Amino acid sequence: MKLSRGFTLLEWLISSTIGLFLLSGAFSVYVMSRNNNHQLQIYNELQENGRLAMNLLLQDLRQTGFFGDMTGQTLRLDSNVKSRLKLAEAHDCRDERGAQGGTLPAAGDNGILRPFLARHVDPDGFLNAELSCLKKLKLQPDSDVLSLKREVGDPVERSATGWNPQRIYLAANVNQALFFAGNDKDATDDLSVRPTAQIREFQHHIYYIQQLNNIPELRLIQLTDQMNAAYSLPLVQGVERLRVLVAVDESVPADGLADKYLPPEKITPVVWNTFSITGIQLFLLIRALEPSPGFRNEQTYQLGDQKLVPFNDGYQRLVLQSSVQFRNASVGNALD
Repeated sequence: MKLSRGFTLLEWLISSTIGLFLLSGAFSVYVMSRNNNHQLQIYNELQENGRLAMNLLLQDLRQTGFFGDMTGQTLRLDSNVKSRLKLAEAHDCRDERGAQGGTLPAAGDNGILRPFLARHVDPDGFLNAELSCLKKLKLQPDSDVLSLKREVGDPVERSATGWNPQRIYLAANVNQALFFAGNDKDATDDLSVRPTAQIREFQHHIYYIQQLNNIPELRLIQLTDQMNAAYSLPLVQGVERLRVLVAVDESVPADGLADKYLPPEKITPVVWNTFSITGIQLFLLIRALEPSPGFRNEQTYQLGDQKLVPFNDGYQRLVLQSSVQFRNASVGNALD
């Protein structure tokens, strides 16, 4: 009878060592694969959020200043531009001009409607009296806020049955404009003396960044209803900073081309009231929603004229840049 031998102690030690090496290698491959997958998810998240935020802003910016047949003309209350409604301060978003600088135009040179306006948030996160609808909010410090005004969509019916009672409308032809509320049934009387005017919804959007629960997000205030206060909508999470450089045409006569790119805080009220602003350069800083384990962000970021010092945190970031030409402002330069 032949007896079988087992492994010796040395053989057990050698096989155990080899097994440990193999197990360690497999675990290392797993950890590397998991880290790579996490990095890929973070990168895709940054790209997706950045692309969505940029597309939303660009779509609105490209149409800024469209007012039907009155596109390119200065809008202020006079013999040709009238308004059947007046917004209360609580339902308005007024700039530094106060009641003269609300959502709707006012009388006089100081009451000109500004299709595009940008404001810079101070280091403490406040706008002060720059835009009244944001004065009580803590905003993202050193970011910019955008105010955009335009008409929206196709012309609507001239009868009150075709109007949304919670919207503001603008009826315009080449010579006259009339602002009225969707629940104003008597507006048909004024419309009857403007038979060629086309009616569209008038829209005022304010884009800003606010940090909630340690997550920055791009938000929108929409002022379209004279009966209800402005309401805020969350748009895209992860948008940490918004910066614009404003293209200014200083040529005399105006040629519609940018001679300078200036930050909003260096634009004078006179320039905001004219068609000298021909476009903007737009910069977005996108931040991951969650920190990456073992990562420390020591990178500097350039957003136009702003150079951001390293954040020294665990969040990965991405800078996106684009430019927009205000074609409706070019119409105004041609008319001038």
